[in-house]
Amino acid sequence: NWYLKHPGDDTAEVLCAMKMLALAPGNLVLFDASRADHDLVLNMISDVDLTYIVIDPSPAKLLEGEKYLDQLREKAKSPILLVNKFCDGIHRGQLRRFLGTQDYCTLQAENLSKLIKAEYNCSLP
Repeated sequence: NWYLKHPGDDTAEVLCAMKMLALAPGNLVLFDASRADHDLVLNMISDVDLTYIVIDPSPAKLLEGEKYLDQLREKAKSPILLVNKFCDGIHRGQLRRFLGTQDYCTLQAENLSKLIKAEYNCSLP
């Protein structure tokens, strides 16, 4: 089951969403907390069984989210780091130094036109 917060919906509270998630049927429930209030996420993340921390590898985004990333890594149970938009432009050595580990997964950057075409065709790229 997927529970996603609509990007324009600022009224949804993470705690209400967590109650809804606890009652959701299924063995695996995915919750996107990317737009949620940081303090609420930090308060509930220790109760989550598995946490993927998706990281935007652009230097500006890394520096902007450094404090929050450190807090998430400290509070989550064995978080899995997932670097999004991975491409040849990323300086892998600097990224490893910034993250303090080589232990991360990557999602390769795709040609945007392929992704948009797939979305219009309701298919996977």
